[in-house]
Amino acid sequence: MSGRRDTVGIVGAGPFGAALASVLARAGRPVVLWSRDVGVVEAIERDRRCPRLPAAPLPPPLVATADPRRLARDARFLVLAVSSTDVRERSRELGDVIDGSHIVVHAVGALAAPSNQRVSQVMELGLPTLKVGAIAGPALPGDLAESQFASIVVASVYDEVVGEARRLLNAPPVLRVYGSKDLIGVELASALSGAYTIALGLADGLGIGPGPRAVLITRAIAESSRLGQAAGAEP
Repeated sequence: MSGRRDTVGIVGAGPFGAALASVLARAGRPVVLWSRDVGVVEAIERDRRCPRLPAAPLPPPLVATADPRRLARDARFLVLAVSSTDVRERSRELGDVIDGSHIVVHAVGALAAPSNQRVSQVMELGLPTLKVGAIAGPALPGDLAESQFASIVVASVYDEVVGEARRLLNAPPVLRVYGSKDLIGVELASALSGAYTIALGLADGLGIGPGPRAVLITRAIAESSRLGQAAGAEP
């Protein structure tokens, strides 16, 4: 039982899932990485690298599997690290194998397509557990793979979710985890930051100077704050 409680299950072997798994495994945390792609699972077990992020080593105690039942059996705490278009299907798949004892947090920095709901809302429809949350922050896969310092925030209305995420995902000095009860605010901030980053990239491409960039950033923060409060986030 103690092994299951101390193991992190990661759903999805994309760049972020592989990067997070790499950080945790290198810190000695047991990790079960689930991918539906059997070829990816075989490559990880054979080469200790993920084809989607080969820069990130995946040493033992990490194991890769294509069987969601093994994921649910071996790990109580799960991180959903898939694209926003896959959230509904993966939540339904997870819902068939997990139970109310599981904790599930997502690392999807977008709203769930095609309805633009918050990802936690979609998860609650497909999962049998109420203990859900979100992680977000400037933790880029490349930085994590190279052991550059990064941080994330975990948000949930349940203290147990936040506490377990901080206990299991904290991997100093590479990854520091902060906590929040503002699930709505964290999810919207994560989704909106992607749009604002694209806007700043366009500003760079157009050769816009620091003054207009400062205006863009300031107004983006003000807009996201008003939107978040209107949606029920903490001011």
